[in-house]
This record gives sequence, C-alpha cells and structure tokens, in this order.
Amino acid sequence: MILNGSHSDIPLITRGKQLGFEVITLGNDINSIGHKYADKHINVDYSDKSAVLECAKKENIDYICSCANDFGILSACYVAEKLNLPGHDDFEVCTMLHHKDKFKKLVKKYNLLSPNAEDFDDVNKAIDYSLSKKGKVVIKPIDLGGGKGVSTPETNDEKKESISLAFKYSRQKKVVVEDFINGTNHSMTVFLINGKVRYCFTDNEYYYKNNFLCCTSLGPADRIDSYKNRLLSECEKIAKILNLVDGHLHLQYRLDDDNNPWIIEYTRRMAGDLFSYPVELALGIDESMYIVKAECGLNISDLPYMPIQSGYVGRHCFMTPQNGVIESYDIDKELEKYITYKLDWFHPNYVIDDYMKDKFGIIIFDFKTKDNANKFIPNISSFIKYNYKK
Repeated sequence: MILNGSHSDIPLITRGKQLGFEVITLGNDINSIGHKYADKHINVDYSDKSAVLECAKKENIDYICSCANDFGILSACYVAEKLNLPGHDDFEVCTMLHHKDKFKKLVKKYNLLSPNAEDFDDVNKAIDYSLSKKGKVVIKPIDLGGGKGVSTPETNDEKKESISLAFKYSRQKKVVVEDFINGTNHSMTVFLINGKVRYCFTDNEYYYKNNFLCCTSLGPADRIDSYKNRLLSECEKIAKILNLVDGHLHLQYRLDDDNNPWIIEYTRRMAGDLFSYPVELALGIDESMYIVKAECGLNISDLPYMPIQSGYVGRHCFMTPQNGVIESYDIDKELEKYITYKLDWFHPNYVIDDYMKDKFGIIIFDFKTKDNANKFIPNISSFIKYNYKK
C-alpha cells in the first residue's frame, strides 16, 4: 500500500510493481495522475492515520510505503507500528522529526545544527515572543510541509499577521518562531544503513513567485565540498539519537553568508516532484527502488557506497506567473537539448486557479557542465512560454 497517487509518487508505484507486488494507492483526490499506474485505488484520506489503519487491515496488506508528503510518512509509521510491519521508525520517533515543535526540542537537547526556535500553542505568547526578536523571524505551523503557512515577517504588524496565518493553517494549532538565517536554500538526500550514510546527493533550490515552494533545483549544491562532512555527521548523529531504521533521509538547509549550513528540517519520506530522478541520474543508482525496498524491509545491502555525484542535474516544475486558462506552452529549443525526461498532466484550456502553488508538469535536465547550467539557472522559467486563452 502506497499512501498517495500524486505525480510525485509515480516512481514508488512503478518500483513496487517491478518488485512483483500488487500496488494499492490511497488518497481522496481521485484524479491524481499516479493512481493510473497502480493496480487499485481506494478513496481514503492518507493523512487520517486511523482510516489508513482500517483500510490496511481490510486489504490485508503485507507492506506499507509512505508517499511524498509528511502526513503520508506519519500514517505509514503509525500503521506499521500497529500491524508490526517492517521498514519504518516508531511512530513517536517519526513525529519527533516531522513535527517542528518536537524537532526543535531535539535541537536544543542535543545541540544539533539547526536554527534556534520556540514553539507556541497560544497566539498572544507567540506574538509577544516574535516582537521581542529584532528583525526578521520565520513563522511556521508545526505540522505542515511544502511551505504552507510559512512566512518571514520583519515588522511588528507583519509578525502579528503571520502568526495568525500560521495558527490558521496548523491542524494542531501550534506554531514555531524560528531565528531567520540570511543565506541560500539547499537540500541533501542520504540513505542510511546501520546508522551510517551510504550515499548522498545535494542541490541548490530556486523559487519562482512563491518564496516558500521550491520550483527548480540543481545539483551539486554550491561549495558543498567545504561543508559536506558537517552535514553527513549531523545525519549520522540524528540517526544514532533516534535509532533510525535503514532507509532514506532528506534534509533542507540554509547556507549562511559565512558558508555555514543550518538544517531547517529532516524528513524520512521521498522528496516530491520526481526528486529521485535527478538523484538517479547523478549517482547512477535506482533511489526509488531502494526506498521501496527499505520501507518493505527487504534486503538493501547491495546499495553502492558513496558514488560520486556527476553532472549538473536537476528538475523544474511548470509554474505560471499568473492565474488564467493555458491553451498551450512552448519550451525553448536550447533548453530542450538538456531535458532527459518530461512528465505533464497538461491539457488544452488548463485552468490555473492559484499560480503560487499550482503545477502541471516537471522536466528533468542534465546540463553536463556548470557553464551550460549558468545559461538557464536560476531564470529557467523565462525559457518556457505559456500561451493564455484570451
């Protein structure tokens, strides 16, 4: 059972079928493109862990695999614990990583490499604390991903408004107020076996109209050789603290002006928007397959050790600069030369209701050299033309 059927989950669904499993997808968006790749789809909200548990019992599943969403990994760990299925951390351990308030308590207790933050379940106390901090802060709901409800207010009025927004978004009605780190956004994906990193992939993250939703990524990360070992050490440190099971670990981090990395968050789920495809291109391994195998408790001992990350590889999501009805789109011929894979669910007269988050396709590219990459990154959106219906 894979807990969603979005475009991001297609790699997991296809690898499950390659392993000979009957694959069931969940999710209450029956139009998600990934469902058509599965053997069966059940209309169940994957974020409702109790409903997922009942569904898993009814279907008598052998294995459960998370999706490219934080709620999916939480539900997967909960069900695995209840049904004694392999391949997943204890549910409480999972919440320590994926609920921002609990993670920040770990940061303080073990002096982890992450910005200082305080958590609040009271709006007024959150406002008072944020106003006591000079300049920008980061306001986040504790229990959401994908930049939902996140903001970086600077003035007192902005801070008050941002805290109200974060409380509105949070399912648990809790927020964190985090120190703002001036710098750039990046991510690292690693795979753990016996608490040790077996491989890693790093990249730069780029944003379009929405400053909290990654639209484009390109690996390797800038200046990674100067600080990579610090991040790898932190991954193994958190693995030891929480006794993490073998499998995938993804982290987002900020690189400050002095070249110091600050880990913003960890997740044990697959990163979204076909992130595994650039990993596989750059490292020459089938990351999606190993994720599925690990979450099913299968043998992963043949995973190569520290393959070298090659090329200038990444992905770009089709996101428009405004709302409207799109009749067609055109990709610049020069950019097309470097595209290795394209997936879209576009159709003529495609409606964009919220251009700040709506996507209708992804391209994977390998620019081979840094000079080639610099021609297109970070202004890659300008090489894709959207033709609006008049």
